[in-house]
Amino acid sequence: MSKVVGGVRKVVHVFEEQAVIKPKSSAHCHRSSSQDGNKVAHDLHKLKPFSPVIGRSHNSFVGIPSDPLENLNEELFSEWLKRHQKNIALHFPTVDDTPAVEPVENMCQQSDTF
Repeated sequence: MSKVVGGVRKVVHVFEEQAVIKPKSSAHCHRSSSQDGNKVAHDLHKLKPFSPVIGRSHNSFVGIPSDPLENLNEELFSEWLKRHQKNIALHFPTVDDTPAVEPVENMCQQSDTF
């Protein structure tokens, strides 16, 4: 059986060479993202993309205020909310004691045989 394993390894090695598959790295190293974060923060601070600019809008969003609560009629919203409370409670319960997935015991203790 050991001769077969050696043959399989050789076939895999030749295939990886022809397919230009690089072997997996055994150690991973990542650049620190702090420099990137500082650069983005600096650019955002300089550009100030969230400051309001008079006349700046997109043609597809005409009539949509930047503050969605600006034109909210609180009385009408309160009435709508009272009418729909039962439906909201049925579809979006706030307290649910049942687990979404039943726990599976001994998942890590699987047999090594296949």
